Amino acid sequence: TPPSSSYAATQQLTEEDIMPKMEVDILRCKGCYLCIQVCPKKCIERSDKFSKTGYYPASDAKEGCCIACQSCARICPDLAIRVYK
Repeated sequence: TPPSSSYAATQQLTEEDIMPKMEVDILRCKGCYLCIQVCPKKCIERSDKFSKTGYYPASDAKEGCCIACQSCARICPDLAIRVYK
């Protein structure tokens, strides 16, 4: 059975649950790195691992750095980035 609403209300949110974050779909990212250039906090870097598609995808460089400005998601030509608030 699904948890009741009173159960959900008693759950504690962790800092990770409320911190903004960005995620890169490594199968879509083609390594143009436009996102790295536009990130005002310099939270994004080039991964040191190849993806299955043969590119070095962008990745979240610093945990908790993202401010959810969504500049990276807006500039990505491959729609490979999602930002969560």
